[in-house]
Amino acid sequence: MEDCEFAGNLADGNGGGMYNDISNPPVFHCSFIDNAAAGSGGGMLNHHSDPLIAYCAFTANSSDDAYGGGGGMYNVNSFPIVDGCTFEENAATADGGGMHNRYAAPEVKDCVFTNNTAGDDDLWRLGGGIYNYYYSDATITNNEVCGNLPDQITGPYTDGGSNYISTECHLGACCIEDDCVVESQVDCILSGGMYMGEGTTCADTDCPSPCPGDIAGPDGGPDGTVDVHDLLVLLSQWDSAGPEGDITGPDGIPDGTVDVHDLLTILGTWGECDYYPSKDTKIVWRSERSGTSSIWAMDSDGSNKIQLTDDLGNDSTPSISPDGTEIAFASDRNGTPYRLFIMNSDGTDMQEIAAVADLNVQFSSWNQQGPDGPQVLFGAVSGCCDGGLFRVDMDGTNLEQLTVGYDSRPFLLADGETLFFDRRTSSLSHSHQLHRLPPVGFIQQCTFGYPSETTTTTFGGFSLDGSKIVYSRGHSIWIANSNCPISGETLLFEGSYPTNVWETPSWSPDGKWLVFSHTPPGGDSNIYISRTDGTALRQLTFDSGADEVERWGVGKAPRSRLAAPE
Repeated sequence: MEDCEFAGNLADGNGGGMYNDISNPPVFHCSFIDNAAAGSGGGMLNHHSDPLIAYCAFTANSSDDAYGGGGGMYNVNSFPIVDGCTFEENAATADGGGMHNRYAAPEVKDCVFTNNTAGDDDLWRLGGGIYNYYYSDATITNNEVCGNLPDQITGPYTDGGSNYISTECHLGACCIEDDCVVESQVDCILSGGMYMGEGTTCADTDCPSPCPGDIAGPDGGPDGTVDVHDLLVLLSQWDSAGPEGDITGPDGIPDGTVDVHDLLTILGTWGECDYYPSKDTKIVWRSERSGTSSIWAMDSDGSNKIQLTDDLGNDSTPSISPDGTEIAFASDRNGTPYRLFIMNSDGTDMQEIAAVADLNVQFSSWNQQGPDGPQVLFGAVSGCCDGGLFRVDMDGTNLEQLTVGYDSRPFLLADGETLFFDRRTSSLSHSHQLHRLPPVGFIQQCTFGYPSETTTTTFGGFSLDGSKIVYSRGHSIWIANSNCPISGETLLFEGSYPTNVWETPSWSPDGKWLVFSHTPPGGDSNIYISRTDGTALRQLTFDSGADEVERWGVGKAPRSRLAAPE
């Protein structure tokens, strides 16, 4: 059972939304909203059943049984797996506002329980978030259980670790267009909002304008810019009811007539909206949503997603050129090891330009100041410690090795000479650290730490002026000064492996935004953007296939290019 919605159902007995009796249905990506049971289990009741329930939302369900409970879910003599679900604003007259377990041993992992209630002001019961009866043994791992009444978890359970249990949730201001609400990061993203950061308040937050004048673009819908397209639509609907052109009236709300009030709104908001980064930029990423690892591109607001490669082989680590016309990437489409390919930004004119014997090509970037024109920089590695950094002209000539070692993710400073890159510092897999190769002198190590999940560092590039770097370390995203050793580290997004991972950060071309991949608890890897201070967090891709971003560049029409030599 997948992608279903159970809403507004009423049961005279148990299981308002779903009742499973001696059955084990898999339930994926379903919503249980505003269901009610006169008995137990407002959203779902499992009786002698062991279903897998994954990535579902239980919202505003209720149980009215004074002796039962489980506003969101009631498990009795059952062993369900509940993975990556949200339980929010469910209510039980008895125990267990979010979940009630009786003679049950569910496995609850990567879930959020918030604003659920057991009882009311007249008579509070037990387990606002989760109630475990004495003969139950729920295993609770990596959950956020917060803000429930009268308490969070009551009764015995096995603590699987990494749980956040508190009367206070990780809350912050969430901008949904120009409206502001205070809610958790998870709820904000699910509602399509911009999360402005933990601890922020609406009183201190200036939500970016949704651009009321942005009513149409070249493809029909809003495009993030108020320009001639919007003006033409308004004029075509002049003195009518619109509807698109009826933006506002004398009282600040649409008044049923397209007139001078609407014209003044368009003229007053003319230009790019600040709700998203510049629309003249493209984000390229690798995705497995089509079954194999392929290269995709989209606009900076997540629109116009397009698959650029489609091959039985695996394509990865795309890098868009600074002028937005070319994309370099690694692929095994011509056999192993991985080789370096280049194509136009629309996926045409694809050619192999470099292969290094016995080494797998990965993580490329660009040098626009090569002696004979633009060059591609890339890492090529094998085993635990072999490889190096290389550069090659766009036509495949002048292949040159720059370093010797397990090196990848090369980036040049704006001077065109100073090179920063990752290097594996030992045979241990989690030993990557940032290094610098100056124009004159020896390679210098810029970050340090004993090889582990929490110290390995992967580089994401420079800010526009070269003074800052962004990188991931310990599955978290950081910004620091670009000196070596680095200084002034600032933590933007804190993560942990494997259930809350932040990685592969990259700067926007104007240096005002970041793009990165995030795997939330119970979810899949998808692509997000934020401002460089970590505010205005927004999700751009929503897919069950792994999406991993690599680069953000300007978007321009592709140009022709000489074929690479045989």
